Amino acid sequence: MGSAVETPARAADCWDLLLQAVDLRPDHRAIVARERTLAYHDLHRETLAIVAGLAEAGVTRGDVVLIVLGNVPEFVSTFLAAQFLRAVAAPINPAWTHEETAVYAKHVGATHAVIADGEAARSLESLGIRVTLAQGPEMSLATWRARGDVDFPRPSECDTDAPALMQPSSGSMGRPKIAVRTGANLVSEAENLARTAGLDADDRFLAVVPLHHCHGLGNCLQASLHVGGTLVLADRFDPHSAVRLIADEGVTVFPGVPFMFGIMAEGSATADLSRMKLCFSAGGPLPKAMYGAFQEKFRVPVRQLYGCTEAGSVTINTADDVDSTCETVGRAIDGVDLRVVDDSMHELPAGEVGEVVFAGPALMSGYLDDDSDSPFRDGYFRSGDLGVMDAARMLTIKGRRKVFIDVGGQKVDPTEIEEVIRKMPEVADVVVVGAPTRFGDEIVRAVVVARTAIEPWQIIEYCRSALSWYKCPKAVDFRSAIPRSPLGKVLRGKL
Repeated sequence: MGSAVETPARAADCWDLLLQAVDLRPDHRAIVARERTLAYHDLHRETLAIVAGLAEAGVTRGDVVLIVLGNVPEFVSTFLAAQFLRAVAAPINPAWTHEETAVYAKHVGATHAVIADGEAARSLESLGIRVTLAQGPEMSLATWRARGDVDFPRPSECDTDAPALMQPSSGSMGRPKIAVRTGANLVSEAENLARTAGLDADDRFLAVVPLHHCHGLGNCLQASLHVGGTLVLADRFDPHSAVRLIADEGVTVFPGVPFMFGIMAEGSATADLSRMKLCFSAGGPLPKAMYGAFQEKFRVPVRQLYGCTEAGSVTINTADDVDSTCETVGRAIDGVDLRVVDDSMHELPAGEVGEVVFAGPALMSGYLDDDSDSPFRDGYFRSGDLGVMDAARMLTIKGRRKVFIDVGGQKVDPTEIEEVIRKMPEVADVVVVGAPTRFGDEIVRAVVVARTAIEPWQIIEYCRSALSWYKCPKAVDFRSAIPRSPLGKVLRGKL
């Protein structure tokens, strides 16, 4: 792969990355979206307008700002405005229910929110959170943009140890947690990926994975910003639209998740994707058959990337011979110290399965308000993933100590769904598992022991009232008992 174009000086945070891009290529396209296109000088001006608006709304250093937006230009400029103000950006999934959003907002101590949904905004305002609508006649991002150039002072010096980002994570093991990372962590992640993958200013990144997720934020927004490239935004995934966007916009970098590549391979849409230099999958294992189908149809290999919310990208397969290594997630990216260890943290030889651990400058320092066992040991982050390294230090993921369900790249903790279903008086016991689909991801399946008569649709509707759509069961089976070991452990393999 090619060699990356280095930025002239090391940036302290993502705001500095924007300034460097504006200095180097002010007229270069920064964002291409359905409704408009922004050059870097446009993005800079828009971000400053939003800085002024957020400051007027009372945002100051250290405040937590919820960003409840999809893949739209306002997400990018709001995220950068939070960096300018030394606030903490807390992007979340707009598909969350109002209750989920409110619980999360209270957990992270949010004081402000930028949101597109007026009803959800009223829900947050009832908690005392200052809300700004992404669209609207008053105090909206559109209003601030219309002000034109805004004379705003340079932000105060960046504290490299101060939190800049909070993101919900499945954690190393256990219930979802909130990873806290600094601006320096984010810059390191972008630098490391750019050097390893050979990204440069001529690259065009398709952001169809959600920007609120670490995959979209790190491998699309931050990576593009670091090299001064172009971010092509898609507000939803549709296989025909994705293929057309890639061809029409000359996309060269396409980060996706397995089910996207599976649907595109099976779909009827086809195009010349010869300009694509890097197509990679993350969020779950990419089946070999899916790799082959996409390669055969589009003549583009899909490489695997491994990462997590706590550290961003950790490995990527940059091998010349992708066909014979397509089931691996590749080697550690620059700056990452990666190992496979036993329970005593001793590094295992090639060929032996152990826990994947790693360290590096992009790695968070810890979780928010976490009083459980530390995910760190001997300076390494314990991922909870099982893997095996070959003699060339190519990593293959073999599973996970704790099983999460992969719903289109979203990690779903089955215990969260089980807790909701157990609240139903008709339910005596429940276990939630993942059922594989032909696209390489899973659907949520609830196995229920009923106390009194109840229909599957009633359980599904109950979940919809409390959970995001992607967490809700798509199938419900009934059993007379849940299979358990003599020690009471659920035998999920039998379900």
